[in-house]
Amino acid sequence: MNRKLILRLSLVVLVVSLMLVPGTVMAADGDDPVTALMIPAGSLTPGFLNSNTGGNIASSVYDYLFRINDEGDTVLSLAKSYEINEDSTVWTIELHEGVTFHDGSKLTSEDVVYTIERLMDPDVGSALLGTYGSLIDSVEAVDEYTVRFNLARADAGLDKKLTDYNAAIISSDYNYSELGDTQPMGSGAYRVDNVVPRERVVCSGNEDYWVEGSPKIDALTFLMIPEKETAVRMLSSGQGDIISDLSPDQYLRLQSNENVNVLNEQYAAPVMIDLNTDEEPFNDKKVRRALAYTVDRESLLQSAGFGLGTIGNDTVIPPWHEFYDDLGGIRERDIEKAKQLLEEAGYSDGVDVTLYCGSNIPPVLDVVLTVQEMARPAGFNIELHTLPRDMYYAKYWLQVPMSATLWGHREDITQMLGTSLTCDASWNASHYCNEELDKYVELASGTKDPDKRQEYFTRIQEILHEDVPALITMFKDYLGATSTRIEGFYLTQNWINDYRFIELKD
Repeated sequence: MNRKLILRLSLVVLVVSLMLVPGTVMAADGDDPVTALMIPAGSLTPGFLNSNTGGNIASSVYDYLFRINDEGDTVLSLAKSYEINEDSTVWTIELHEGVTFHDGSKLTSEDVVYTIERLMDPDVGSALLGTYGSLIDSVEAVDEYTVRFNLARADAGLDKKLTDYNAAIISSDYNYSELGDTQPMGSGAYRVDNVVPRERVVCSGNEDYWVEGSPKIDALTFLMIPEKETAVRMLSSGQGDIISDLSPDQYLRLQSNENVNVLNEQYAAPVMIDLNTDEEPFNDKKVRRALAYTVDRESLLQSAGFGLGTIGNDTVIPPWHEFYDDLGGIRERDIEKAKQLLEEAGYSDGVDVTLYCGSNIPPVLDVVLTVQEMARPAGFNIELHTLPRDMYYAKYWLQVPMSATLWGHREDITQMLGTSLTCDASWNASHYCNEELDKYVELASGTKDPDKRQEYFTRIQEILHEDVPALITMFKDYLGATSTRIEGFYLTQNWINDYRFIELKD
Protein backbone atom coordinates (compact mmCIF):
# COMPACT_ATOMS: atom_id res chain seq x y z
CA MET A 1 0.00 0.00 0.00
CA ASN A 2 1.24 3.55 -0.76
CA ARG A 3 2.98 5.07 2.28
CA LYS A 4 1.09 8.38 2.03
CA LEU A 5 -2.19 6.50 1.90
CA ILE A 6 -1.22 4.57 5.04
CA LEU A 7 -0.45 7.83 6.85
CA ARG A 8 -3.78 9.34 5.81
CA LEU A 9 -5.68 6.27 6.96
CA SER A 10 -3.79 6.30 10.27
CA LEU A 11 -4.78 9.92 10.81
CA VAL A 12 -8.44 9.14 10.11
CA VAL A 13 -8.35 6.21 12.55
CA LEU A 14 -6.77 8.42 15.23
CA VAL A 15 -9.38 11.16 14.90
CA VAL A 16 -12.28 8.70 14.83
CA SER A 17 -10.93 6.87 17.87
CA LEU A 18 -10.67 10.13 19.77
CA MET A 19 -14.28 10.92 18.92
CA LEU A 20 -15.34 7.60 20.39
CA VAL A 21 -13.54 8.01 23.73
CA PRO A 22 -16.03 9.08 26.42
CA GLY A 23 -15.31 12.49 27.90
CA THR A 24 -12.95 13.63 25.16
CA VAL A 25 -15.32 14.92 22.47
CA MET A 26 -15.97 18.63 22.24
CA ALA A 27 -19.23 19.89 20.87
CA ALA A 28 -19.80 23.55 20.20
CA ASP A 29 -22.63 24.12 22.63
CA GLY A 30 -24.05 23.15 26.02
CA ASP A 31 -22.01 22.61 29.18
CA ASP A 32 -19.51 20.17 27.71
CA PRO A 33 -16.07 20.09 29.31
CA VAL A 34 -13.61 22.65 28.04
CA THR A 35 -10.94 20.67 26.22
CA ALA A 36 -7.34 21.81 25.85
CA LEU A 37 -5.49 19.97 23.09
CA MET A 38 -1.87 19.39 24.11
CA ILE A 39 1.09 17.33 23.02
CA PRO A 40 1.80 14.35 25.33
CA ALA A 41 3.47 15.39 28.56
CA GLY A 42 6.48 13.82 30.18
CA SER A 43 6.35 14.36 33.92
CA LEU A 44 3.33 16.01 35.54
CA THR A 45 5.16 16.50 38.84
CA PRO A 46 6.34 20.02 39.78
CA GLY A 47 10.11 20.13 39.84
CA PHE A 48 10.33 17.86 36.81
CA LEU A 49 8.07 19.64 34.30
CA ASN A 50 9.75 20.25 30.96
CA SER A 51 6.93 21.03 28.55
CA ASN A 52 4.18 23.46 27.70
CA THR A 53 1.70 20.70 28.54
CA GLY A 54 3.11 20.24 32.04
CA GLY A 55 3.04 23.99 32.63
CA ASN A 56 -0.59 24.29 31.53
CA ILE A 57 -1.74 21.41 33.73
CA ALA A 58 0.26 22.72 36.71
CA SER A 59 -1.34 26.15 36.28
CA SER A 60 -4.75 24.59 36.79
CA VAL A 61 -4.02 21.97 39.47
CA TYR A 62 -1.48 23.91 41.57
CA ASP A 63 -0.91 27.45 42.72
CA TYR A 64 2.12 29.73 42.88
CA LEU A 65 3.41 32.41 45.23
CA PHE A 66 3.46 34.79 42.27
CA ARG A 67 1.92 34.64 38.79
CA ILE A 68 2.11 36.60 35.56
CA ASN A 69 -1.13 38.40 34.71
CA ASP A 70 -2.71 39.19 31.35
CA GLU A 71 -0.64 42.40 31.13
CA GLY A 72 2.62 40.48 31.50
CA ASP A 73 3.28 41.80 35.02
CA THR A 74 4.46 39.70 37.97
CA VAL A 75 1.67 39.83 40.57
CA LEU A 76 0.83 38.32 43.96
CA SER A 77 -0.97 34.97 44.06
CA LEU A 78 -0.61 32.73 47.14
CA ALA A 79 1.61 35.51 48.46
CA LYS A 80 -0.60 38.17 50.08
CA SER A 81 2.28 40.62 50.54
CA TYR A 82 6.06 40.67 50.81
CA GLU A 83 8.94 42.75 52.12
CA ILE A 84 12.57 42.92 50.99
CA ASN A 85 15.44 44.10 53.15
CA GLU A 86 17.70 46.92 52.00
CA ASP A 87 20.31 44.78 50.26
CA SER A 88 17.80 42.31 48.72
CA THR A 89 19.13 39.31 50.64
CA VAL A 90 16.04 38.63 52.78
CA TRP A 91 12.54 38.27 51.37
CA THR A 92 9.65 37.88 53.85
CA ILE A 93 6.40 36.68 52.31
CA GLU A 94 2.98 36.64 53.96
CA LEU A 95 0.59 33.98 52.65
CA HIS A 96 -3.13 34.10 52.17
CA GLU A 97 -5.00 32.26 54.92
CA GLY A 98 -7.81 29.85 54.20
CA VAL A 99 -6.18 28.15 51.21
CA THR A 100 -6.62 24.38 51.17
CA PHE A 101 -5.21 21.53 49.13
CA HIS A 102 -7.56 19.22 47.28
CA ASP A 103 -7.28 16.65 50.09
CA GLY A 104 -8.69 19.22 52.52
CA SER A 105 -5.45 20.05 54.35
CA LYS A 106 -4.45 23.68 54.95
CA LEU A 107 -1.73 25.30 52.88
CA THR A 108 0.70 26.93 55.31
CA SER A 109 4.23 28.20 55.45
CA GLU A 110 5.45 24.65 56.15
CA ASP A 111 4.30 23.61 52.68
CA VAL A 112 6.18 26.49 51.08
CA VAL A 113 9.32 25.57 53.00
CA TYR A 114 8.93 21.94 51.95
CA THR A 115 8.42 22.93 48.30
CA ILE A 116 11.50 25.14 48.11
CA GLU A 117 13.78 22.80 50.06
CA ARG A 118 12.74 19.95 47.77
CA LEU A 119 13.62 22.05 44.70
CA MET A 120 17.03 22.80 46.27
CA ASP A 121 17.83 19.20 47.22
CA PRO A 122 20.57 17.71 45.00
CA ASP A 123 19.23 14.22 45.68
CA VAL A 124 15.87 15.22 44.20
CA GLY A 125 17.50 16.71 41.11
CA SER A 126 14.75 19.17 40.20
CA ALA A 127 14.83 21.42 37.17
CA LEU A 128 15.24 24.43 39.47
CA LEU A 129 18.24 23.10 41.39
CA GLY A 130 20.63 25.24 39.37
CA THR A 131 18.56 28.37 39.95
CA TYR A 132 17.57 27.98 43.60
CA GLY A 133 20.40 25.81 44.90
CA SER A 134 23.07 28.48 44.74
CA LEU A 135 20.75 31.44 45.35
CA ILE A 136 18.70 30.45 48.40
CA ASP A 137 20.71 29.89 51.55
CA SER A 138 17.68 28.83 53.59
CA VAL A 139 13.92 29.18 53.78
CA GLU A 140 12.10 29.21 57.10
CA ALA A 141 8.56 29.33 58.48
CA VAL A 142 8.37 32.45 60.66
CA ASP A 143 4.82 31.55 61.67
CA GLU A 144 1.93 29.60 60.17
CA TYR A 145 1.46 32.03 57.27
CA THR A 146 4.81 33.82 57.00
CA VAL A 147 7.85 32.54 55.10
CA ARG A 148 11.34 34.02 55.05
CA PHE A 149 13.82 33.45 52.22
CA ASN A 150 17.43 34.02 53.27
CA LEU A 151 19.51 34.41 50.13
CA ALA A 152 23.16 33.58 49.65
CA ARG A 153 23.53 36.72 47.56
CA ALA A 154 21.45 39.75 46.69
CA ASP A 155 18.57 39.14 44.30
CA ALA A 156 16.11 41.85 43.37
CA GLY A 157 14.03 39.54 41.17
CA LEU A 158 13.21 36.56 43.40
CA ASP A 159 9.49 37.12 42.81
CA LYS A 160 10.01 36.60 39.08
CA LYS A 161 12.02 33.43 39.68
CA LEU A 162 9.15 32.11 41.79
CA THR A 163 6.80 32.32 38.76
CA ASP A 164 8.64 29.43 37.10
CA TYR A 165 6.24 26.65 36.13
CA ASN A 166 8.21 24.18 38.26
CA ALA A 167 7.78 26.36 41.38
CA ALA A 168 4.20 25.25 42.09
CA ILE A 169 3.56 25.00 45.83
CA ILE A 170 2.97 21.38 46.85
CA SER A 171 1.79 19.70 50.05
CA SER A 172 4.36 18.57 52.62
CA ASP A 173 2.10 15.60 53.45
CA TYR A 174 1.63 14.12 49.97
CA ASN A 175 3.78 11.49 48.26
CA TYR A 176 4.61 13.21 44.97
CA SER A 177 7.44 10.82 44.15
CA GLU A 178 4.87 8.03 43.76
CA LEU A 179 1.65 9.91 42.98
CA GLY A 180 2.74 13.14 41.29
CA ASP A 181 2.34 11.79 37.77
CA THR A 182 -0.72 9.59 38.31
CA GLN A 183 -2.73 11.50 40.93
CA PRO A 184 -1.59 15.15 40.87
CA MET A 185 -2.85 17.05 43.93
CA GLY A 186 -2.48 20.75 44.61
CA SER A 187 -4.42 23.81 45.74
CA GLY A 188 -5.42 25.03 42.28
CA ALA A 189 -8.75 25.87 40.67
CA TYR A 190 -9.21 22.32 39.30
CA ARG A 191 -9.03 18.91 40.92
CA VAL A 192 -7.72 15.94 38.95
CA ASP A 193 -10.35 13.21 38.54
CA ASN A 194 -8.48 10.86 36.22
CA VAL A 195 -5.12 10.52 34.50
CA VAL A 196 -4.55 8.28 31.50
CA PRO A 197 -0.78 8.60 30.92
CA ARG A 198 0.11 10.33 27.66
CA GLU A 199 -3.58 10.43 26.74
CA ARG A 200 -5.57 12.77 28.96
CA VAL A 201 -5.94 14.48 32.34
CA VAL A 202 -9.57 14.99 33.35
CA CYS A 203 -10.31 17.73 35.89
CA SER A 204 -13.32 19.22 37.63
CA GLY A 205 -13.78 22.64 39.16
CA ASN A 206 -12.57 23.05 42.74
CA GLU A 207 -15.56 24.45 44.63
CA ASP A 208 -13.26 25.31 47.56
CA TYR A 209 -10.80 27.35 45.51
CA TRP A 210 -9.67 30.38 47.46
CA VAL A 211 -9.93 32.97 44.65
CA GLU A 212 -13.45 34.38 44.59
CA GLY A 213 -15.34 33.81 41.34
CA SER A 214 -13.00 31.08 40.08
CA PRO A 215 -13.27 28.65 38.44
CA LYS A 216 -16.14 29.62 36.18
CA ILE A 217 -16.44 26.24 34.46
CA ASP A 218 -17.20 22.83 35.95
CA ALA A 219 -14.98 20.57 33.85
CA LEU A 220 -11.63 20.84 32.09
CA THR A 221 -9.91 18.10 30.12
CA PHE A 222 -6.34 18.15 28.84
CA LEU A 223 -6.41 15.83 25.83
CA MET A 224 -2.97 14.82 24.59
CA ILE A 225 -2.59 14.55 20.83
CA PRO A 226 0.82 13.36 19.55
CA GLU A 227 0.65 15.33 16.31
CA LYS A 228 -0.10 19.04 16.53
CA GLU A 229 -1.63 19.01 13.06
CA THR A 230 -4.29 16.59 14.30
CA ALA A 231 -5.03 18.93 17.20
CA VAL A 232 -5.34 21.89 14.82
CA ARG A 233 -7.87 19.99 12.72
CA MET A 234 -9.81 19.04 15.85
CA LEU A 235 -9.99 22.66 17.00
CA SER A 236 -11.12 23.74 13.54
CA SER A 237 -13.90 21.14 13.53
CA GLY A 238 -15.21 21.88 17.03
CA GLN A 239 -13.62 18.92 18.85
CA GLY A 240 -11.52 21.09 21.14
CA ASP A 241 -11.35 24.52 22.69
CA ILE A 242 -7.76 25.56 23.38
CA ILE A 243 -4.36 25.06 21.78
CA SER A 244 -1.15 26.71 22.93
CA ASP A 245 2.33 26.60 21.47
CA LEU A 246 1.30 26.58 17.83
CA SER A 247 3.81 26.69 15.02
CA PRO A 248 3.78 29.92 13.00
CA ASP A 249 2.23 28.30 9.92
CA GLN A 250 -0.53 26.72 12.03
CA TYR A 251 -1.26 30.07 13.63
CA LEU A 252 -1.56 31.76 10.24
CA ARG A 253 -3.93 29.07 8.95
CA LEU A 254 -6.17 29.33 12.00
CA GLN A 255 -6.17 33.11 11.74
CA SER A 256 -8.57 32.86 8.79
CA ASN A 257 -10.95 30.43 10.53
CA GLU A 258 -14.12 32.24 11.66
CA ASN A 259 -14.73 29.61 14.37
CA VAL A 260 -11.37 30.28 16.04
CA ASN A 261 -9.76 33.15 17.94
CA VAL A 262 -5.96 33.29 17.64
CA LEU A 263 -3.64 34.48 20.41
CA ASN A 264 -0.15 35.95 20.12
CA GLU A 265 2.17 36.80 23.01
CA GLN A 266 5.67 38.19 22.50
CA TYR A 267 8.12 36.39 24.73
CA ALA A 268 11.76 35.42 25.14
CA ALA A 269 11.58 31.86 23.84
CA PRO A 270 14.80 31.21 21.94
CA VAL A 271 15.45 28.33 19.60
CA MET A 272 18.87 27.36 20.96
CA ILE A 273 21.26 25.27 18.91
CA ASP A 274 23.62 24.13 21.64
CA LEU A 275 27.23 23.44 20.69
CA ASN A 276 28.94 21.07 23.14
CA THR A 277 32.07 22.93 24.18
CA ASP A 278 33.57 19.77 25.72
CA GLU A 279 33.82 17.84 22.44
CA GLU A 280 35.24 18.29 18.98
CA PRO A 281 34.63 20.21 16.85
CA PHE A 282 32.83 22.73 19.06
CA ASN A 283 35.45 22.77 21.80
CA ASP A 284 37.14 25.31 19.51
CA LYS A 285 35.52 28.75 19.71
CA LYS A 286 36.52 29.49 16.12
CA VAL A 287 34.32 26.65 14.88
CA ARG A 288 31.37 27.94 16.91
CA ARG A 289 31.84 31.46 15.60
CA ALA A 290 32.21 30.14 12.06
CA LEU A 291 28.79 28.49 12.31
CA ALA A 292 27.28 31.72 13.63
CA TYR A 293 28.52 33.59 10.55
CA THR A 294 26.71 31.23 8.17
CA VAL A 295 23.18 32.31 9.12
CA ASP A 296 21.12 35.01 7.44
CA ARG A 297 18.97 35.77 10.44
CA GLU A 298 16.28 37.90 8.82
CA SER A 299 15.80 35.31 6.10
CA LEU A 300 15.64 32.52 8.69
CA LEU A 301 13.01 34.36 10.75
CA GLN A 302 10.85 34.81 7.68
CA SER A 303 11.25 31.27 6.33
CA ALA A 304 11.26 29.23 9.55
CA GLY A 305 9.25 31.59 11.78
CA PHE A 306 6.97 33.20 9.17
CA GLY A 307 8.02 36.52 10.67
CA LEU A 308 6.26 35.71 13.96
CA GLY A 309 9.13 36.36 16.32
CA THR A 310 12.29 38.41 16.69
CA ILE A 311 15.85 37.99 15.46
CA GLY A 312 18.47 36.62 17.84
CA ASN A 313 22.10 37.75 18.12
CA ASP A 314 23.46 34.60 19.85
CA THR A 315 22.46 35.75 23.33
CA VAL A 316 19.36 34.88 25.38
CA ILE A 317 18.20 38.51 25.43
CA PRO A 318 15.80 39.48 22.60
CA PRO A 319 15.90 42.92 20.92
CA TRP A 320 12.72 44.11 22.66
CA HIS A 321 14.05 43.41 26.17
CA GLU A 322 14.77 46.43 28.37
CA PHE A 323 18.43 45.40 28.85
CA TYR A 324 19.17 44.42 25.27
CA ASP A 325 22.38 45.74 23.69
CA ASP A 326 22.73 45.36 19.93
CA LEU A 327 26.54 45.20 20.27
CA GLY A 328 26.89 47.27 17.14
CA GLY A 329 24.34 45.30 15.15
CA ILE A 330 22.98 41.83 14.47
CA ARG A 331 25.65 39.41 13.25
CA GLU A 332 25.49 39.28 9.45
CA ARG A 333 26.03 36.27 7.23
CA ASP A 334 29.63 36.07 5.99
CA ILE A 335 30.53 32.77 4.36
CA GLU A 336 34.11 33.81 3.63
CA LYS A 337 34.64 34.74 7.27
CA ALA A 338 33.19 31.38 8.30
CA LYS A 339 35.55 29.53 5.94
CA GLN A 340 38.49 31.48 7.27
CA LEU A 341 37.66 30.63 10.88
CA LEU A 342 37.26 26.95 10.03
CA GLU A 343 40.62 26.93 8.29
CA GLU A 344 42.27 28.62 11.29
CA ALA A 345 40.75 25.93 13.51
CA GLY A 346 42.24 23.18 11.31
CA TYR A 347 39.06 22.25 9.43
CA SER A 348 39.91 23.42 5.94
CA ASP A 349 38.13 20.35 4.54
CA GLY A 350 34.95 21.13 6.45
CA VAL A 351 33.17 19.78 9.52
CA ASP A 352 30.92 16.75 9.81
CA VAL A 353 28.52 16.78 12.78
CA THR A 354 25.13 15.35 13.75
CA LEU A 355 22.45 17.64 15.13
CA TYR A 356 19.75 16.10 17.36
CA CYS A 357 16.34 17.68 17.85
CA GLY A 358 12.69 16.95 18.56
CA SER A 359 10.62 16.49 15.44
CA ASN A 360 7.42 17.85 17.06
CA ILE A 361 8.67 21.01 18.75
CA PRO A 362 7.80 23.79 16.28
CA PRO A 363 9.57 25.71 14.85
CA VAL A 364 12.76 23.84 15.83
CA LEU A 365 12.82 21.52 12.82
CA ASP A 366 12.26 24.38 10.37
CA VAL A 367 15.05 26.36 12.02
CA VAL A 368 17.60 23.54 11.89
CA LEU A 369 16.72 22.65 8.30
CA THR A 370 17.35 26.27 7.35
CA VAL A 371 20.62 26.40 9.29
CA GLN A 372 21.68 23.11 7.67
CA GLU A 373 21.32 24.64 4.21
CA MET A 374 22.83 28.01 5.10
CA ALA A 375 25.90 26.43 6.74
CA ARG A 376 26.71 24.02 3.90
CA PRO A 377 28.56 26.52 1.65
CA ALA A 378 31.02 27.26 4.47
CA GLY A 379 31.88 23.57 4.89
CA PHE A 380 29.48 22.46 7.63
CA ASN A 381 27.98 19.08 6.79
CA ILE A 382 25.19 18.77 9.35
CA GLU A 383 23.32 15.47 9.52
CA LEU A 384 19.94 15.73 11.23
CA HIS A 385 18.72 13.15 13.72
CA THR A 386 15.10 13.94 14.59
CA LEU A 387 13.09 12.14 17.26
CA PRO A 388 9.78 12.53 19.10
CA ARG A 389 10.00 15.12 21.84
CA ASP A 390 10.00 12.73 24.81
CA MET A 391 12.71 10.48 23.32
CA TYR A 392 14.85 13.48 22.44
CA TYR A 393 14.76 14.82 26.00
CA ALA A 394 15.18 11.42 27.65
CA LYS A 395 18.07 10.04 25.60
CA TYR A 396 19.91 12.77 23.69
CA TRP A 397 19.48 16.28 25.02
CA LEU A 398 22.41 17.41 27.24
CA GLN A 399 24.54 14.50 25.99
CA VAL A 400 25.27 15.07 22.30
CA PRO A 401 27.72 17.35 20.45
CA MET A 402 24.96 19.43 18.84
CA SER A 403 21.28 19.76 19.71
CA ALA A 404 18.40 22.17 19.12
CA THR A 405 15.73 23.05 21.67
CA LEU A 406 12.92 25.56 22.00
CA TRP A 407 13.30 27.12 25.43
CA GLY A 408 10.39 28.51 27.40
CA HIS A 409 10.42 32.12 28.49
CA ARG A 410 11.82 32.95 31.94
CA GLU A 411 10.49 36.17 33.43
CA ASP A 412 13.86 36.89 35.05
CA ILE A 413 16.50 36.71 32.34
CA THR A 414 19.18 35.80 34.90
CA GLN A 415 17.16 32.66 35.63
CA MET A 416 17.30 31.74 31.95
CA LEU A 417 21.06 32.16 32.09
CA GLY A 418 21.34 30.28 35.38
CA THR A 419 19.37 27.38 33.94
CA SER A 420 21.12 27.11 30.59
CA LEU A 421 24.58 28.65 30.32
CA THR A 422 26.23 29.17 33.70
CA CYS A 423 28.75 26.66 35.03
CA ASP A 424 26.30 24.94 37.40
CA ALA A 425 23.22 25.20 35.17
CA SER A 426 21.00 22.12 35.35
CA TRP A 427 20.19 22.19 31.62
CA ASN A 428 23.54 23.27 30.21
CA ALA A 429 23.42 21.40 26.91
CA SER A 430 26.48 23.32 25.71
CA HIS A 431 28.54 22.12 28.70
CA TYR A 432 29.71 25.73 28.77
CA CYS A 433 31.50 27.26 31.75
CA ASN A 434 32.79 30.81 31.83
CA GLU A 435 33.47 32.19 35.30
CA GLU A 436 33.35 35.78 34.07
CA LEU A 437 29.84 35.18 32.71
CA ASP A 438 28.77 33.67 36.03
CA LYS A 439 30.11 36.72 37.87
CA TYR A 440 28.10 39.15 35.75
CA VAL A 441 24.95 37.04 35.97
CA GLU A 442 25.24 37.22 39.76
CA LEU A 443 25.83 40.99 39.66
CA ALA A 444 22.89 41.58 37.32
CA SER A 445 20.67 39.48 39.54
CA GLY A 446 21.60 41.30 42.73
CA THR A 447 21.32 44.98 41.87
CA LYS A 448 18.22 47.18 41.66
CA ASP A 449 20.08 50.02 39.94
CA PRO A 450 18.93 49.99 36.27
CA ASP A 451 22.14 51.60 35.00
CA LYS A 452 24.27 49.00 36.76
CA ARG A 453 22.01 46.21 35.49
CA GLN A 454 22.43 47.51 31.95
CA GLU A 455 26.20 47.55 32.37
CA TYR A 456 26.21 43.94 33.60
CA PHE A 457 23.78 42.69 30.96
CA THR A 458 25.82 44.35 28.22
CA ARG A 459 28.90 42.44 29.35
CA ILE A 460 26.88 39.21 29.50
CA GLN A 461 25.80 39.72 25.90
CA GLU A 462 29.33 40.53 24.78
CA ILE A 463 30.64 37.29 26.28
CA LEU A 464 27.94 35.10 24.73
CA HIS A 465 28.17 36.82 21.35
CA GLU A 466 31.92 36.25 21.29
CA ASP A 467 31.99 32.70 22.65
CA VAL A 468 28.81 31.37 20.94
CA PRO A 469 28.14 28.39 23.24
CA ALA A 470 24.73 28.31 21.59
CA LEU A 471 23.55 29.57 18.24
CA ILE A 472 20.49 31.75 18.93
CA THR A 473 19.13 33.07 15.67
CA MET A 474 15.49 33.76 16.57
CA PHE A 475 12.93 34.03 19.36
CA LYS A 476 9.53 32.54 18.64
CA ASP A 477 6.33 34.37 19.52
CA TYR A 478 4.03 32.38 21.80
CA LEU A 479 1.08 31.42 19.62
CA GLY A 480 -2.22 29.82 20.51
CA ALA A 481 -5.91 29.68 19.66
CA THR A 482 -9.30 29.03 21.22
CA SER A 483 -12.74 28.14 19.96
CA THR A 484 -15.07 31.14 19.77
CA ARG A 485 -17.15 29.85 22.69
CA ILE A 486 -14.26 30.55 25.10
CA GLU A 487 -13.78 33.81 26.96
CA GLY A 488 -11.24 34.78 29.63
CA PHE A 489 -8.31 32.61 28.53
CA TYR A 490 -4.94 34.20 27.90
CA LEU A 491 -1.38 33.10 27.20
CA THR A 492 1.33 33.91 29.72
CA GLN A 493 4.99 34.20 28.87
CA ASN A 494 6.09 31.45 31.24
CA TRP A 495 3.71 28.70 29.97
CA ILE A 496 1.50 28.91 33.08
CA ASN A 497 -1.49 29.83 30.93
CA ASP A 498 -4.39 30.86 33.13
CA TYR A 499 -7.47 28.64 33.03
CA ARG A 500 -8.93 30.03 36.27
CA PHE A 501 -11.17 32.65 34.66
CA ILE A 502 -12.38 30.84 31.55
CA GLU A 503 -16.03 31.32 30.73
CA LEU A 504 -18.32 29.82 28.12
CA LYS A 505 -20.20 32.28 25.95
CA ASP A 506 -23.96 32.13 26.19
